[in-house]
Amino acid sequence: MKKSLIILGIIIAIAGLLFWVLRPQNSQTIEERPIISLKVLEKAVFLEEEGNLKYEVENLATTTIGSRVETGTYGRALIEGGGYKSVLDYNSSLVLEDTGNKSSTSQKLSFGSIWSRVEKVFEQGEFYEIKTQNAVAVVRGTAFALNFQNDVSSLFVVEGSVSFFGLKENGEKDLNTGVTVKAGSKAFIDGKKSAVLLPFDNKDKNTDWYKYLLSGNYPSVQTTPPPIKTLPKAPSVPTSVSNNQNLPNSATNNSTIAASQATSTLNQNQTTQIQATSTFTIDSVSPAQILFGSQDFVDIIGTGLDKTKFVLVGQTPINNPYIVGNGLIRIQVQNIGLGVYDIVLYREDGTIISKKAALTIYREQTPNEKP
Repeated sequence: MKKSLIILGIIIAIAGLLFWVLRPQNSQTIEERPIISLKVLEKAVFLEEEGNLKYEVENLATTTIGSRVETGTYGRALIEGGGYKSVLDYNSSLVLEDTGNKSSTSQKLSFGSIWSRVEKVFEQGEFYEIKTQNAVAVVRGTAFALNFQNDVSSLFVVEGSVSFFGLKENGEKDLNTGVTVKAGSKAFIDGKKSAVLLPFDNKDKNTDWYKYLLSGNYPSVQTTPPPIKTLPKAPSVPTSVSNNQNLPNSATNNSTIAASQATSTLNQNQTTQIQATSTFTIDSVSPAQILFGSQDFVDIIGTGLDKTKFVLVGQTPINNPYIVGNGLIRIQVQNIGLGVYDIVLYREDGTIISKKAALTIYREQTPNEKP
């Protein structure tokens, strides 16, 4: 009996020793985890902590690594940690990751935008980084904005410089794609990990993120949702477009005052330009056909698109189109119903261009459904 107890004691001691030696070295204990403060700038803001359900933050909250912060359509949040202040923009999701080092910060932007002011100058071995699904921005004291939409990571640097890398399939930095983005410049890394560097334009300098990063002060707090933009009235044209008349309400009843002022106009089998010049064209839409509910964004590809002010899909106005540059606009289509839609673009100078049957949203047939 004594011998059995001795053997059991030896086994327990060995197991305890192995657990201590083989324990994860890169995880922080609860006591070591940094405290991160969260302030609601505009509602709605949501917090999901490890092991807990997501809930809406009313005003202030504290959290730590392992948590996810999300904002709704009109929600913005101020996130403060060791040496940094960040604003999580509308319709965004951010995960606060564990770096194994209390002096370093790593965050994962699942979608949306974040504006960060990093005031701490990190020592050797310390860092602040924000990842997306295909890129990572690494800084050592700067002010920048990062956006991730439709598999494109966009970086805008207001102060200092940021190292910007594409990611390999295993999530590691791809050093072959790395660029240094300096103040006054922006960079884009797409799904193919290519990097494009461009200078700021006047539109960049008139945004909320630019004003915040330049001054360190949040521009304003809106107590009510921003109003729907009003489209300029389109000139009368000979032909109006009617989409599929048998569409669900989501496709036919999404018109607004803005939409009613615009008429989708086309010639029979080609792109029509109204008051347009040769430098304003829609070449294609990608993807042009999508399964309902399967895709949140589509790309409008052409020339002269950087001056676009409004976008219509059928009779539905698209608020806040994401203008990547002269040749590309990304729009959200998750709220567009079934049907075949024309796309109309309105430029700041009043020029209008449209493309017939540019986008088709369809659904799969059920086994017993007739075509």
